[in-house]
Amino acid sequence: MGRGATATAGLERRVRAISVRWGGGALFLMAALPLPFDVVGLSAGITRYPVWRFLVYVALGKIVKVTYVATVGGYGIAILAGIVG
Repeated sequence: MGRGATATAGLERRVRAISVRWGGGALFLMAALPLPFDVVGLSAGITRYPVWRFLVYVALGKIVKVTYVATVGGYGIAILAGIVG
């Protein structure tokens, strides 16, 4: 079902080209950025990207994002406590 919908628009060709060129780096970057991730997951499935590789890159990206948000949040609370204090 999904392949038929994307093949007609030529989307599958473009997604394959991006996946071949950028591969895991694109997955890592999209997982680390605060952007909607659904499209990346769908495109990885359409192009039959290896599941274990997908999970590794996505997990690393999510770890980076969560660590960044937690660190910034911690410092932000400390700064606000000093201001309001």
